[in-house]
Amino acid sequence: RTHRWVNHYPIQTLQRLMHAVFPQSMDYRFSDLRRPDLDEDIMKCSIWSRHRNSLSAPSTSAVVFVQPPWILSWGDFESFVRCSSVSSDKLLNTDPFKTTFSSDERLWAKIWDVSFQQKSRFFIVTTYWGWVWGAFSRAWTNGFVTRHCDFRESSPTILESSLYWLASAMELEGSWQVPEVSEPIYSSIETPCLVRDIMPPESWEVDRRTLLALSVLT
Repeated sequence: RTHRWVNHYPIQTLQRLMHAVFPQSMDYRFSDLRRPDLDEDIMKCSIWSRHRNSLSAPSTSAVVFVQPPWILSWGDFESFVRCSSVSSDKLLNTDPFKTTFSSDERLWAKIWDVSFQQKSRFFIVTTYWGWVWGAFSRAWTNGFVTRHCDFRESSPTILESSLYWLASAMELEGSWQVPEVSEPIYSSIETPCLVRDIMPPESWEVDRRTLLALSVLT
């Protein structure tokens, strides 16, 4: 329900504003990210990307993550943004024996996974009541987020901030640039392997509980 509300109102309004203000974005649309996901009941994603009818190659510029406020509480949101920037030691778990993660660690990990799979360094996280804008560095080893903004913000408004963020994601003139940081530049990064990648397609719907159990094995 939260995702439908966000999608039907601020997201669609944002799309119309982008098309009106930036004609070069006319090939882009918001669409739901549809794929099997163990978190699909508590998190929905929309992507800002070139639509299929475009003559240009497909490209995703930003991902919008939507969670209900009773899942991503105000306190969890504050914990997430308390790290205005995070480095690889926070984004990557190097301890093979660690099985317990804080809410902000789980959220950062989810955002990194989906954003990397979509090759989109810019993202937005919202519960509708709260909004945060973020981005990853060029080599995906550092993440940056803004402060936690209430939906009643007026200077700038949520729509104004989101418009600026999409313009930045598309690297339009005068937009924000991700800070340069010291990091290794990899020629390629292995895409995280998900349980569904090694299971027959039909098994996802047949026994989701089994897949969930497999996904938490260490």
